[in-house]
Amino acid sequence: MGQAAFSVRHLVRADGPLLRDLRLLALREAPDQFGESVESALSRSDQEWLDSAEAAYVAEADEQPVGMVFAFPDPSERATGRLGGVWVKPTARNAGVGLALVEAGKAWALAHGMCRVRLWVVPDTAAERLYRRAGFVPTGVQKPFLGHVSRVVIEMQLELAAAGAPSA
Repeated sequence: MGQAAFSVRHLVRADGPLLRDLRLLALREAPDQFGESVESALSRSDQEWLDSAEAAYVAEADEQPVGMVFAFPDPSERATGRLGGVWVKPTARNAGVGLALVEAGKAWALAHGMCRVRLWVVPDTAAERLYRRAGFVPTGVQKPFLGHVSRVVIEMQLELAAAGAPSA
């Protein structure tokens, strides 16, 4: 898949079924990378998927979904956005899809007046390397990986340029 062979779009409420299918695919393909199980995702109602769709972006190639990301406000810090659930189909990896999804989440945060974006990631993985390439740095905070107390996830953060201010 070439660099220009995909597009990223913000999901709308009606895309709830698409989001459900893509999230389940991600959880099945990479169960050790997410803090949610397939069983937990399957227990969500159709209404919950519809409600979640507007917090997600999808990458598509040939009108087929190849990746996703959630972008949402941090519930404890008004000026902070959170990214989560970033996933790219194995056949679409190393083509810029992950970075484009992260950029979509960053643009969402800027459009909503946020000063920073944070996320949790399993350390020493391709995902962490992607976030470092996108400019994220570790905050020094870590927590147990949900469901796997012997593993941890680390928090990473990206400071965003203020709207209208020149970036470094």
